[in-house]
Amino acid sequence: MSEFDDLMSAKGNGSPIDQLTTGPVIGIDEYKPGKEIIPQSYVDFITNIGHGTIGDDALKLYDGLVDPREIFDFEPEWSNHVALFGDNMSGVLFGFDTRTGSVVEIDAYGALKAARPSNFPDFIRTALSQLSTL
Repeated sequence: MSEFDDLMSAKGNGSPIDQLTTGPVIGIDEYKPGKEIIPQSYVDFITNIGHGTIGDDALKLYDGLVDPREIFDFEPEWSNHVALFGDNMSGVLFGFDTRTGSVVEIDAYGALKAARPSNFPDFIRTALSQLSTL
């Protein structure tokens, strides 16, 4: 039983997650359990529900975790403790603070702030509820 069972049953029935592709989280092996926190709920979501674009280009979930230094042409001070997992297709990036596992938001200029909500299940459900009712 998964905390996303309701979403899994909605997939394929006209929901915003219909086009997501399931698979393993690319790059997850680079993170050290016990030292860096990547929420299991995120791994479960990508593995069982998928990655890709949610809705009409409203939220993009990457097929794996991305080092911020691959995106920015400078090294943000927070880059050693953030793993990116998606963006809003308008310049805002989303990632995990690997010290706490909480969701963070990064603007196009590299400014980091806590996302609301800050845990992945609530974050993804809030994003989905803003698109449509599943």
